[in-house]
Amino acid sequence: MKENHITEFLYTLVKTEMEDDSLSLTPNTKIESLGMNSISFIKILVEVEGKYDIELDDEELDFDESTSIGDLVGIVINRISKVENLTLL
Repeated sequence: MKENHITEFLYTLVKTEMEDDSLSLTPNTKIESLGMNSISFIKILVEVEGKYDIELDDEELDFDESTSIGDLVGIVINRISKVENLTLL
């Protein structure tokens, strides 16, 4: 269920940043296909970091034409898992 929650949160952020609630988004939607610039992408990442109390590594976030919403969801889930595992130690 965590994946669905993160996906829906990213959909909301993208639609808000692009100022278009009618966007049809899927996990396969490429960020670049939305016409999103790097500043908008960074704004979304900052929101995600704040919401899930994580810090995303620059190396993980190579914004290019192949980056999809599903890729971002995977990165966020991976980071949350790492943080949760560290707190258990």
